Amino acid sequence: MTDKNTLIRYTYRDAANYKFHYCAVIAGAITDGQISTIFHCLDDQTFFIPRQVGLPCDYARDCDYDEQLDHPWCELDSVEQTSLQPTVELTVEQLVRSFEKAKWEDG
Repeated sequence: MTDKNTLIRYTYRDAANYKFHYCAVIAGAITDGQISTIFHCLDDQTFFIPRQVGLPCDYARDCDYDEQLDHPWCELDSVEQTSLQPTVELTVEQLVRSFEKAKWEDG
C-alpha cells in the first residue's frame, strides 16, 4: 500500500493538565510545503482550534469543561502521510486553506 492520505495528530490539555489525544485522516497526500504552511499558521507554531479547520475534538465531552479555566486550543503534534482511510470529509487542500484562513498568530 502506498501513502496516499494524511494523518494529523493533536493533543488537548485541560486546565488540570489532563491530556486527550486525537487524530484524523485527511484525503490526499500532504507535501512538505503544505506542512510548512500549516505550521506557520499556528499560534506559536504549536496551537490551533480544531473545529475552526474542520477537525474533530470532543474534549468537552471527555472532561468537565469549565469555561472559566478551559479553552478550545489544541497542540499540533504531527502531520504525516499514511495509507489509512480518511476519517473526516476534508481534502488536504481544504485543510490547508482552512488553516490559512484561521491563521491564529495574527489574531
